[in-house]
Amino acid sequence: MDRIITRNASPRPSTANEADRTIELVIATESDAGDGLILSCRQLPEFGPAPVPVLLSHQNSTSAMAGRIRELRIEQNRVIGLAQFVDAPAADEGWQLARAGCAVSVGASINPDALQRHTKTADLATRWRLREASLVPVGADPLALTRSFQTPESMTTETSNSTSTSNTATNDTVERSAKEIRRENAILRLQADAGITDSQWADRMIASDLPMQEIQRDALKQMRQRLEGDVVIGHPARYPTPANQRDLAGVLAAKMGLSGDGIKREWAAMPMRSLLQETVAKDPDSRGLDLAAMPITKLVARAFSTSDFTKALESSTERMLLGAYEEAQVGVIALATSRDLPDFRAMELIRVSQFGEIFEKGQGGEYQASDFAEELAATLQAAEYGAIQPITRKAVANDQLDVFGRLVAEMGRAAARKERSELAARLLEINFTSANSTTAPASTAAGLLTGISNAALDLRRQTDAIGNPISFEPRLLLVPPELEASARQAMGSYSPQTAGEVNAFGSLQLEVDHYLTAGNVFFVCDTMYPNLVIGRIGGGPILSEDEEFSSGNRLYRVQSDFGTAVMDTRSICRVTI
Repeated sequence: MDRIITRNASPRPSTANEADRTIELVIATESDAGDGLILSCRQLPEFGPAPVPVLLSHQNSTSAMAGRIRELRIEQNRVIGLAQFVDAPAADEGWQLARAGCAVSVGASINPDALQRHTKTADLATRWRLREASLVPVGADPLALTRSFQTPESMTTETSNSTSTSNTATNDTVERSAKEIRRENAILRLQADAGITDSQWADRMIASDLPMQEIQRDALKQMRQRLEGDVVIGHPARYPTPANQRDLAGVLAAKMGLSGDGIKREWAAMPMRSLLQETVAKDPDSRGLDLAAMPITKLVARAFSTSDFTKALESSTERMLLGAYEEAQVGVIALATSRDLPDFRAMELIRVSQFGEIFEKGQGGEYQASDFAEELAATLQAAEYGAIQPITRKAVANDQLDVFGRLVAEMGRAAARKERSELAARLLEINFTSANSTTAPASTAAGLLTGISNAALDLRRQTDAIGNPISFEPRLLLVPPELEASARQAMGSYSPQTAGEVNAFGSLQLEVDHYLTAGNVFFVCDTMYPNLVIGRIGGGPILSEDEEFSSGNRLYRVQSDFGTAVMDTRSICRVTI
C-alpha cells in the first residue's frame, strides 16, 4: 500500500550548500505523524537505482519536479536524505522553499506484511520503500524537516530531560522554538479540520497570545457557522477532496485497495478523521456538535448510523467482493453453462436431440416429417451457501480498511472456489463410457497431444439419441496441476519446419483446476454445448450488511445461492494416462 506521511516545518536550515544547491532533509523519524503509522528508522528504506524525486506537491508530474534525493543514511535514529535542486523544471522554487525551512512530506510504499502493532494508536512499518519527497507548508511530525546542524539539541530535547550546565541557555531556546513550532502546526491543523477558508485566521491566531483552548473555541465557532450554511467541511488542502458525496464510495474503495473506474489512488491516503467528519457533518442530527473535539470512536459510531456512510461502505465492499469473485472464474467453471434461477424450486433440464434428416420432395408430393426427440437430462436446484465477515469500529478508526478489503476479496474468491468444487465433484461423478473415454500413452507433451487427438476423434463420432451425428468440436483442455507443465508445452506456439510438426490442437483453451484430484486424468470438451450446468440466483454472490448491537461492529454477509447438474456428457471426453 502507498501512504503519504507529512512532516513539520523547521527553523531555517544551515545544511544548505549554495554551490551544489544541496540540502539535508530528515525523511523519517520513529514518531507517529498523526495517521497511526510509524516508519522504522532501524534500517534504510528501499532506495532504487533511480534517484527519488523531490516534488512541490504529491502530484508526481514533470512540472512539479524540483530536485532529486541523491543518497540516504541513518543518523541518530533518523533517516537523512541529501537533496539536490538542479536540472528540474521547478528547481529554483524548490531550492528557495528548502533553504527557507519548509516541511518534508514523503510518499512511501509499505508492504502490509511489514506492519507491526507498535503502540495503542500506531503501527510500525519495519520495511518501506521511499517513492518521493514533497516540500509542503505544514507537516505533522515536529522532528522531520529540512535539517539544521546549528540546533542539534532539538533532536534530543523532545525525548530527554537531562541537560548539561553549559548548554542550559541553548536548550531553553531550542525548547521554546519547538513549542512555538508545535503551537503553529496545531493551529494550522485546526484551520484545516474546521474547514476555515479565511487564510488570515491562522496568522492572527499564531501572532496572538491566546491559549490553545481559546483558539479551539474560535475554530469551533467558525466551523458551526459553516455548518449552519449547510457547507460541508473540507479535507486538508494536501489531499484531493471528493467533488460530492457520491464519491464517498470511491474513497472507501480506494482505502480498501481498489483502483480504476474513477477511483483516485491519492484517496487511499486521505485521513479517516477528516473523511468521517465530512460524512457526519452532512447528517442533520449532528448539527451543533463539536466534531473537531469528538473522539474518533464516536465519529465512527455516528458515521455507521448515517445512510451515506453505510451505503457507501456497502457499495465499495460489494465492488471488492465481486471483483475478486470474477477474477477467480477459472478452471472447471470454464466448462459449465450458466443459468439464472428465479428461486429455490427445482428446474428440469431437457436435452434435445439433433434435428433429423430432410428429404427430397417429389413433384406434386408432400414434405415428410423428420425425427426429433426430447429427454429429461437433469434437475437443477439451488442450495444456500454463505459466510459472515465483521468490520470493527477499531478497523475504521485505525484506518485499516485495506485489511478489511483483503478479507472481503477472499470471501469473493471463496464463493468462486465453492462453485468450482461443486462442479468438479459433478465432473468426477460422471460414468464415462467407451464412447467418450480414451487414453494417452504418456504424461509428456507428445503423450498429451496423442491423447487429445484420440479424444477429438471420439467427440466427432458422437451421435444423439436417435443416431444422428453431432460432431462436437474440441475447444477446451482441462487438466489437473500435475499435468500443467506438459499441457503448456503441448499448447505452446512455435514455428514448425514441416507440416508434420504443426500442432493441430494449439488453439484449445487451457484451464488448470486443483479440484481435479486424479493426476493422470484430463478432459477434452466442447464448451458450445451444455454439459455441466450451474444455476445461480442473482447471478453471483450477494452482499448484505447489518449492525451487531452487542459489539458495535458491522456484519457483512456474503450469500451465494447456486446449484449444479450434469446435463449432457457427450461433449466431454475423459483421457486417462
